[in-house]
Amino acid sequence: MKIVELNKEMAIKYSDEIVGLHNLIPFQRWSKKDLFLERDVKRVFKYKWDISSLCFIENILSGFCIAFEDAESEINGIRNFLYLHRIAVCERNRLMDVGTNLIRYTCEKYKKMNLEKTKKIIVKTPINSLNGVTFDCVEDFYLKLGFERIGLDRDKNKVDAILIASLSRVV
Repeated sequence: MKIVELNKEMAIKYSDEIVGLHNLIPFQRWSKKDLFLERDVKRVFKYKWDISSLCFIENILSGFCIAFEDAESEINGIRNFLYLHRIAVCERNRLMDVGTNLIRYTCEKYKKMNLEKTKKIIVKTPINSLNGVTFDCVEDFYLKLGFERIGLDRDKNKVDAILIASLSRVV
């Protein structure tokens, strides 16, 4: 297993694989254009290309973590946090610590940049079902990493658990 930085050059090189893997995430659909966004209507994706990561197993892309510092929005009264925006691991490599290693690499990279003014990490993950499949195991994955649920984000077609952890606890 090899974890590397996901910078723009790597994103260009592996864009088809990243988008394909991303679109396995329930309730999410991206095009290549979405992968390269630097902001959305609510926030700038600060440090996205400096702290995001890719995982390769036997030279095959097996997972990614796209994260950024969010100093603009507020989630459950919390401002200025590291946001784990998208994390995906291919099915054949789940339960091999790929997700754990991606998240730790991203957090360590963030810490090395001396950006620790942000002490909290937030992630949202679906908890409802889609076509009879539930996603409790994804929330359980984060809970085992030291995250705790602080609320729910209800959208018209999905419900996400909002999870938080301290940066020092995850790394």
